[in-house]
Amino acid sequence: AAEAARRVMPHAWALALSDLHAQHSATGFKCASSPVNAPLLQAAAVELSCTFVMHTAVSKVEKVDDKYRVPAIAAVITILVYAGGHLTGAVFNPALAFSVQFPCPGNSFAEYS
Repeated sequence: AAEAARRVMPHAWALALSDLHAQHSATGFKCASSPVNAPLLQAAAVELSCTFVMHTAVSKVEKVDDKYRVPAIAAVITILVYAGGHLTGAVFNPALAFSVQFPCPGNSFAEYS
């Protein structure tokens, strides 16, 4: 999955559907700096705890009235991105982190395995 994402992503970004995609296209889809701004163990703890909270919220949302499910999950995602995003880039998905952040300078394979 990670390798497929790494190969498909440049083609999706080449469509320039947003300014961010256009910027990535202009730089040849190369990462200028790592979004990981914390030591490895701290970053792993942030990713693990945020992923745990997200999965817990998704598993418990079935008890919420249907019309509140999507806003509840959106609120959880927003809170998690604000809570951990400045430290790790708020990916919360190991395959996506590997495909998006591994090529960035300052990261090693060991940090993503």
